[in-house]
Amino acid sequence: MTNFVDYSGLVTSKRRSARKNPFTVASLRLTFSGSKPAVYQELGDARQEWVDWSISDPAFADQADHIGRRWDSLHAEKSDGPMVGYGTLRMFLAEANALDVLPPDQESAAADFEGEDDPDYDTNEEPAAPQPMLWDTNKVNQMLDHAEAQLLDGGAPIYQTGGRIVHPVRTERHSSDEEAVRRPAGALTIQDVSPTRLELYMNDKVRFVSAIPNPNKSDKPSIVKHTAPLKLAQQYIARSDQWNLPTLNGIIETPTLRSDGTLLTAPGYDAASGLLLDMAGTVFPKIPDRPSHEEGVAGLAALLSPFQGFPFEADGPNGKSASRSVMLAAVLTALVRRTLRAAPLHGVSAPTPGTGKTLAIQVVSLIAMGREATAMSQGANKEEDEKRLFSALLQGDLLLTIDNVTRAIGGDALCSIMTERT
Repeated sequence: MTNFVDYSGLVTSKRRSARKNPFTVASLRLTFSGSKPAVYQELGDARQEWVDWSISDPAFADQADHIGRRWDSLHAEKSDGPMVGYGTLRMFLAEANALDVLPPDQESAAADFEGEDDPDYDTNEEPAAPQPMLWDTNKVNQMLDHAEAQLLDGGAPIYQTGGRIVHPVRTERHSSDEEAVRRPAGALTIQDVSPTRLELYMNDKVRFVSAIPNPNKSDKPSIVKHTAPLKLAQQYIARSDQWNLPTLNGIIETPTLRSDGTLLTAPGYDAASGLLLDMAGTVFPKIPDRPSHEEGVAGLAALLSPFQGFPFEADGPNGKSASRSVMLAAVLTALVRRTLRAAPLHGVSAPTPGTGKTLAIQVVSLIAMGREATAMSQGANKEEDEKRLFSALLQGDLLLTIDNVTRAIGGDALCSIMTERT
C-alpha cells in the first residue's frame, strides 16, 4: 500500500469574429447613449469582469491584452487631454453629414451592427511609433525615464522582484539526468535580465535620435536614429531605487484565485495580484463565479478521477483513505499556491518500489501546470541541498519534487522557504 502524508504547517516544495466584435458594439453603445464622459471613469473598475466575459468566447480567448487596452482607451484617467463628450461627437458627425449613424436609442445600438465587421478593429494593426527623445548625455536620468516609459508602453515582458529585473522564459530542452535541478522542455521560469538582454529590449522598444550637423543647411541638422548603448542598460539596472516596473509575485500556468477570492482567468500580468498567467495558448472552460453544489461535486469527482488506479491505503470506513485526501489537497494547493502565504510540504512513501510515488506527483503537476514538475536530487550535504533549493526558488518553480530521499530533509534554508512568503 502507498502512504501519502501531509506535513501540515510547512510550505509546498514549492471577438475578432467573422460576424461582429462585441467589444466595439458595447463601446459604441456607451459612446452614443448620451452619457457624460464620467461614465468611463465609473466603469473602470469593471475592467477585469469585461475582459473575463470577452475571452469566454473562444473567438477572443487569446485577445485579453488587446481587449484590456481597448477598455483602457475609454478610461478618463488614461487620457492625456480632455475627453470627447457626446456633444462634440455629435458636432463632428453633423459636419460630416453622418448623423444617421446614431442609433435611435441605446437598446438598439447592438442590433444596428449585427452582421457588420468593425473596420477600426484589427488585432494585427501596427501600434503607433513611439515618440523619440534627443540623445543627450547630460540628461541621463531623463533618458532613463524615457526608456522605461517606452519599454512599458511597448509591452516589454520585464518585471521587478526582490531587487532583480526578470522576464519569463520557457526552457527549450529537457534537462539531462546528471543535472542537479531537472526541468522538462517548455517549463516556465523567471530569469534575470542581463544588461545585454536589456540593451536588446531597449533597442526594440525605445526610440532615441541624434542631431547631426547638415553641411548644406546649418540651421536644419539631420535627425538620425541613435541606438541605445549597453551603458544605458547598465545605468538603468543600477537605478533600482527608481524602477517603476510592475512587481512580479509569481508565474502560473492555470487560472487561480486571488487572495480576495476573485478569479484570475485572463492571460498576462495581473496588477491586482502581481501574478503572470501564461497558459501557453491553452483555452480553459469558463469558470462560474458562484458554482452550485452540484458543480462542486462534479469538480471534486474530476480531480479524483486521475488517482483511481493508485493503491492508496484504506484506513477508513467503506474503503476511504486519508492518503487519497492528501493527494487531493496537493492538487488544490498547487492550483492556488501563489495566493497562499504558507502551504504544506507533501511527503510520499511506499513499502515497495513501483507503486507510483513519482507518477502520483506528476499527476498533480500535470493538473496544475500541464507538464511534469521540476525535480532535484539530494546533494552530498545540507549545504548542497540549500544551493539547489534556492536555485529553484529564484527561477519561480511552482512545484519542486525532491526525488529519492535517502536522509532527513531539514536545515535553515528549507525552514525559511517553508514558513516565509515567497
